[in-house]
Amino acid sequence: MFSLFSQTEQATFLLARSPAKLDLLNRFEQRLNPGEARDLLPLAPIRITAAESFLSDGFTPCLRGELRGKALFILRDETEGILNKDAAEAALYPNCAVLGDTISILRGQRILLRSAPKTRPGPGETFAAAEKDSRWIRVFAYRDYTLLAAPDYQSYHWAQLPANRENRDWGRFIPTAADLLIPEDLREAVAGIFGDYNQLLLQLYQQFNRDFRENLIPPGWDINYQDTLITATFADPQRDPEDFAESRRYLINQLENRLLGSDFALYQEPRRIRIRRKNGR
Repeated sequence: MFSLFSQTEQATFLLARSPAKLDLLNRFEQRLNPGEARDLLPLAPIRITAAESFLSDGFTPCLRGELRGKALFILRDETEGILNKDAAEAALYPNCAVLGDTISILRGQRILLRSAPKTRPGPGETFAAAEKDSRWIRVFAYRDYTLLAAPDYQSYHWAQLPANRENRDWGRFIPTAADLLIPEDLREAVAGIFGDYNQLLLQLYQQFNRDFRENLIPPGWDINYQDTLITATFADPQRDPEDFAESRRYLINQLENRLLGSDFALYQEPRRIRIRRKNGR
């Protein structure tokens, strides 16, 4: 059967009603501090980047994941799977179609917000109506359900958004010129990712040059910021970016994970990386 999302990027997500009960570590393999734990809201989508991995000790089994661009290690047991999965009311959702666009609920319509992808509503579930909660971010689609995020990422819900109800109950949000502006927090996050990447390469090359008495220049990226566009250009015109494909993939992965669930997307060219709002020009 043809799927509407057949050409869409696929991913596995971990969702929990009580994610704080999961055994989670940050990118330094330490317990989450209060600031890091702030994003652990019910149904906050953790994108799984490696289903079977180990901590740096080479012994402790884990899953690797990302939540809003931040790396997480989800501890697991070799035989029983994710630790505290039942207590956290957690579940893995494979083969999800990654979306990341924004929709609006049309005037006079409403959509049932669910706590789980199921056919019958449960207690405490509410409706989103155009008058109150008109705009939502579609994070991903799983079977006949879509995970929605509030624009401020302070709540997440499941909903059914049948394609045949598009432009009747809901519609894709079409941004105005003002909507195309890149928000300051995203601009700062992207600057941090490129800054950390360039600094890491600089340190590695400095060490290499000292050890081997070379004078190699690290292959960094120059960043140009505009109101509606961020452009990163490979800094060395004499070298081929494909010679550094592995480190570039690492950089792209960091950027894409930060953009996950937002209205902004990454566009690659041979020597450039551009970030702008989806469907923006």
